[in-house]
Order: sequence, then C-alpha cells, then structure tokens
Amino acid sequence: MKKDAVAYINTSKISDFLPQKEILEKFCRYKFSVREIFHDNRVTSRDPDKREAFQKMLAYCKEHKIEHVVLYSLSGFSRNPRHLSGVFKKFYNDGIAVYWVEGDFLAGTEDPDLRMQAMYDFISFTGNYRIMPASRQTAKPGRPRALDSNGIDTLIQYRRGGMSISRICQLLSVSRSTVSKVLSDYPELKGEWKGSSRGPRRTKSE
Repeated sequence: MKKDAVAYINTSKISDFLPQKEILEKFCRYKFSVREIFHDNRVTSRDPDKREAFQKMLAYCKEHKIEHVVLYSLSGFSRNPRHLSGVFKKFYNDGIAVYWVEGDFLAGTEDPDLRMQAMYDFISFTGNYRIMPASRQTAKPGRPRALDSNGIDTLIQYRRGGMSISRICQLLSVSRSTVSKVLSDYPELKGEWKGSSRGPRRTKSE
C-alpha cells in the first residue's frame, strides 16, 4: 500500500524543476501517493524557516496529518550542515519520516519506524560534532566570495538597472567569472555586457 506523502524540490534554476519533478514522480510511483509538490527556487543557502514553499509544506503536513516527506536531494535542499540537522530534528519531532531521491544514505530503510530510528541516529551523530559554518569551510584568503540567493537577486537588479559589470563586482566583492555564471541564466543581460547596442554604455571604469 502506497504511503500518503508530500514532496519538496529546491532548484538553482527554474528550468530544473520539471526534470527533477519527473524523476521524483518516477521514484514515488510505487511507494508514495504524493498529495502535493512544493517548490522553492534559489534558496539553497537560506534558512528553511525563511523559505516560503517549505513552510507551506510543513503547514500542509500538519493540517492533513502527512507523515512522509520526499525531497529531491539533500545537497539540493541545503549545503549547510546546521540547516540539514535542524530540519531532520524538526521532522523527527513532528513524527515525519523523510526520504530523498538522489544519494539517499538511508536507502533500504523504507519501513517508517526504522526510518525514524535512522533519522534519530543521524541527528545524534551530527550532535556529537561542532559543525563549522559553511562559509568558513570553503573560504580561502584573497578568493572572491560566491553569491547566495539574495546576492544573486541583487546582482540581477543592479544589471537590469544598467549598472556596469565592474561596479557590480566592486559592490558585491565578486569576480567577473562569478557574474558571468549568474548571467548565463539571463542571456539578455549577459548580451548587453558583451556589447549589445541596446545595452548600458561602457564606461572608462569598466
């Protein structure tokens, strides 16, 4: 008998949603009856408590007494160990068993009771370690920092407002390659940077 569940997908690109949804639905086909799929975009670094769709999902689970949640992947959900540990603890305290499609290290533990025990073991394990913030784990002296979802939104707003690439790099303390990667999803803005006649005029500072 299939278990009633909801699913949550967090994407870095809007275009990723449909392919991930299709894979998730195939994963759930014989195991879960998915009532709703909730979707956030560009919030990987954001605290789950501040994610709109994720919070709606939790409220939906409470209202409809859903005890199973399927994520697309843990890395896609968050790369912050503290956030992951906190979410696991939240699910456990609410009596919700969590599963994920890609890289499920609890694979083979689909019995809800065993799954909850495995979640408890994971929470206990991570609780024995002092987890260094992700920014301190990856930062290197002199290396331009990457952008979180808020920084990406700010970059796009600056660019749409006609700000030069050089000025954006200065204000956000990022490299041109970082800006280029972000604008790869916005060809109309990247095209302006590369000399579109409709783009913002290049200045001496750029």
